[in-house]
Amino acid sequence: MSIKTYKKVLLIQPFYPASVKKGPTLQVGLGCISEYLNKDGVDTAIVDMQLGYSFDELIENINIYRPDLIGFTMMSVNYTRTYTLITDVKKMKTSIPIVVGGPHVSTLRETALVECPSIDFGVVMEGEITIAELCKGYELDEIKGLIYRNQDGAIKYNGNRKYIENINEIPFPTFNNFEIEKYGEGHPLQTSRGCPYDCIYCTVSTVIGKKLRVRSPENILREIEYWYQRGKRAFSIRDDNFTFFEDRVYEICDLIEMSNMTGLEFSLLNGIRADKCTRDLLKRLKSVGFNYISFGAEAGNDKILGHLKKHEKIEDIE
Repeated sequence: MSIKTYKKVLLIQPFYPASVKKGPTLQVGLGCISEYLNKDGVDTAIVDMQLGYSFDELIENINIYRPDLIGFTMMSVNYTRTYTLITDVKKMKTSIPIVVGGPHVSTLRETALVECPSIDFGVVMEGEITIAELCKGYELDEIKGLIYRNQDGAIKYNGNRKYIENINEIPFPTFNNFEIEKYGEGHPLQTSRGCPYDCIYCTVSTVIGKKLRVRSPENILREIEYWYQRGKRAFSIRDDNFTFFEDRVYEICDLIEMSNMTGLEFSLLNGIRADKCTRDLLKRLKSVGFNYISFGAEAGNDKILGHLKKHEKIEDIE
């Protein structure tokens, strides 16, 4: 099998109606992929169709940029619509391979490539290293986390890649290729990956993994300072388990306080667990600018919480 490398990658965020009711938001996952590829010497461009771009404008961007590889991130909501978009792009640009990552492919694995023959590659779970190896021209059967079609057209999956243990090594996204001025308030921050819980309604374990890995407080502060210097004051933390390690949260708060940055506001829109929160912790969070926190209640009694495998009690939530 001939080895092919990719030097220019166009990354595409499809349009999802339900996700833009409050305005488009920067996608941390795409930002991390772009940043990692850039550090690895691969040029990237972004088309975020949540900003209102039509299919014709997408094709125009492809014609202008002339990528070696086209990448889509994909959720399961409206998945048939995204399959159609991928298929239509493939019809117009038959010679450009298409790689797809994100929650849908990470959960369905090979099924996604069966359902959408226009997908050439699938990237499962953490995508930075997997897509970087694909771009470097590694042998396809040696790239962990990759789904691909072999020369006979059979769909192969190489198995899960080991977790990125030290996620400080993943550069935080600077969104240099995004039209950042078109997004709303609340700059997104992702300070951890993974979730050790077993809640039956959640796919985090298949999308990013059960093992919880966290960025250091110092690493997080550098990202906040980077955006503070560029005029950002409001931040939205997108973690699934921001308060899991209480000591880490206190350290983050201490560093924010000592930094002398003023006017900061933080929200925890994605929610925190009630059993991973205390009144003292809430007071400390508020003292450095946290002004909005969501809690996941999910049920009104312990029996249903038990069925959901929430591993939490109504008493905790109350």
